[in-house]
Amino acid sequence: GQGRPGWHIECSAMSRKYLGMPLDIHGGGADLAFPHHENEIAQSEAACGCAFSNYWMHGGMLQINSEKMSKSLGNFLLLRDVLKECDARVLRMLMMQTHYRSPLDFSKERLDEAGASLGRLCCCIDRMDWLASHPDESAPVFVPETEGFTFEEAVRNVREAFAASMDDDFNTAGALGAIFGFVGEVNAALGTATFGPADVANLESVRDVIVELMGVLGIDVAPAKEEVAYPAEVVDLAREVAGFEGEDAAEAVDALLEARANARSEKNWAVADAVRDGLCGLGFTVEDTPQGAKVSYNC
Repeated sequence: GQGRPGWHIECSAMSRKYLGMPLDIHGGGADLAFPHHENEIAQSEAACGCAFSNYWMHGGMLQINSEKMSKSLGNFLLLRDVLKECDARVLRMLMMQTHYRSPLDFSKERLDEAGASLGRLCCCIDRMDWLASHPDESAPVFVPETEGFTFEEAVRNVREAFAASMDDDFNTAGALGAIFGFVGEVNAALGTATFGPADVANLESVRDVIVELMGVLGIDVAPAKEEVAYPAEVVDLAREVAGFEGEDAAEAVDALLEARANARSEKNWAVADAVRDGLCGLGFTVEDTPQGAKVSYNC
């Protein structure tokens, strides 16, 4: 145990062997405030003859539903059990939303809130990917709905705000606030405009900076997409409604969207609604955008 004489000296020897000296960061709980680490410094540096660590940090205690987690209260959770029910990215988002020196309150409600926050970022990434991959060849150069907005300045500002927060005692909550402020600013500026080929690079810059900064926090908001296996029934729907003659499900979806677009232009709402309702009934979501119908499959 930590109270045993010489324990810190043994730990410093292991640290020196496996990590090298000095350590960059040495962590511990808030309950290890003075004089625990001071004793560790005195013993370890006397033993190794050099600085033991550059930074000494005390983390806030974990709480469960606003109560301190402890075995005596029976309210403790094992990480492996939590991860069976929760996406690891959501759990990390919850942790990043609280400064490391503050108590971290874990609850189902807070976990749901973290999941919603992560979903907001993923939706923004998805939107940028969609717009960049479906440019309107006839669209003029984008004019932002927010006066004075430029992609270059917005990207530069979020980088600077993120770095300033992280330099301020690892203020991850502030860093996340900078990212969400950026997303809100971008969404307001984009509005419902259409985008042409000249705007693709700017849309990609928005996507890339969000992915990059969230990556610093260890959260992947743009995981590699696996090929989606569409239901075979979508081929039958395309044959019935759009006269499709192929066998490929992805091509069937494209045929249905084309048939729906043609029907809408001809004000043939019966066919347009049949395509939309048929796709929705098979688990698809159809969203109409200024640059065409955006379809996703809720597999």
